Amino acid sequence: MTQELVMIGFAENHRAVEVLPQLQRLKFDWCADLQNAVAVEIEKDGRLRLHHSQLLDPASGSNLPQWKAILSAIVPLPHIPQSSTAETVAEVRTINAEGRLWLKVTSLDHDFVRNAAALLRPGNSAILAMIRESQSALAVLSGYSYVVLRTSVELSQSLIGPF
Repeated sequence: MTQELVMIGFAENHRAVEVLPQLQRLKFDWCADLQNAVAVEIEKDGRLRLHHSQLLDPASGSNLPQWKAILSAIVPLPHIPQSSTAETVAEVRTINAEGRLWLKVTSLDHDFVRNAAALLRPGNSAILAMIRESQSALAVLSGYSYVVLRTSVELSQSLIGPF
């Protein structure tokens, strides 16, 4: 299944968190895809803060690990301090491994990864979404930010999981 990975960038730290709910309330066919979108804030120290709204329904599954993997594919998590707990070390290694898998099985466009990494710098924020009908969506999304990146992603449900 082919979808578009879309990143909408903002120069303000909290702007993505403010805009995502507005976009989710719009009444276009492609807006249903935004229910699984995430907002990312980049802290002053470079850490990424992920905002994800999700129903607490076990039957719906969680795509949070996939978003962490995509972000790790764009900006790999830094080296782990020696003072980290075993759980933290294991989680960072798992996320980085999933990020490498994303790069391998989806073959993300290298220009997209480079531009997305440049956007994810301290003080900025972004919205990431997987959108099936991107042409009509891009016209609306570009009205919220002058930075809209996109790349086609061929998803293998067996390797990546649900989106």
